[in-house]
Amino acid sequence: MSNVLALFPVRRDPRSQPSLSARVRAFSRVLCLGFLVLAILFTVLIATVLAAMFLYRGGMVGLGPQGGWFATSGHMPAGYTALGALPLREKIVYALVAVVREAPKLAILLNQAALFRLYSRGAVFQPANTRRLRDTGAWLVADGLLPFLCHLALVATGLEVDRRWAHLGSVQEVVLGLLLFVIAAVMTLGREIEEDGRGFV
Repeated sequence: MSNVLALFPVRRDPRSQPSLSARVRAFSRVLCLGFLVLAILFTVLIATVLAAMFLYRGGMVGLGPQGGWFATSGHMPAGYTALGALPLREKIVYALVAVVREAPKLAILLNQAALFRLYSRGAVFQPANTRRLRDTGAWLVADGLLPFLCHLALVATGLEVDRRWAHLGSVQEVVLGLLLFVIAAVMTLGREIEEDGRGFV
């Protein structure tokens, strides 16, 4: 017979399914906890910076052509403005830009924590794993593009002071994010091929 007939899916012995060793699952739990701790610390750091932006009245912290500046002498160099001297409107704009710029980093940490939680439970090639990889790739691309987009927004409002917004790391993030998209697509295709093959003999 030359025709291939689709029959009922063939039951497989669960022991034949790919599984992670106990050591890998334990290490994945450690990594999951590590990423969660990093996410919490990162959130606390950003909240502290935002609070300081509105509450700090001194002249030791400021913004200028090279980004943030901490002046131990209490005097800002030429081209820098102390946070305490910034008008409220500018503080609000810079705070919004900071939230937008840093949000993808927090999302990346949380997605990695969720991915390693799946690994700690023995899930390897499940749709949830693929989704976490794809989401991480999307946030990496966003984190790589946002410096340029925020730069354009600040230039349009006349509030751009950081002249060193462009970094090679942003390009690397975009490339890595696109690679994760490809890996997630390959994982999805492989899983679909395996599932289709179970229904044929």
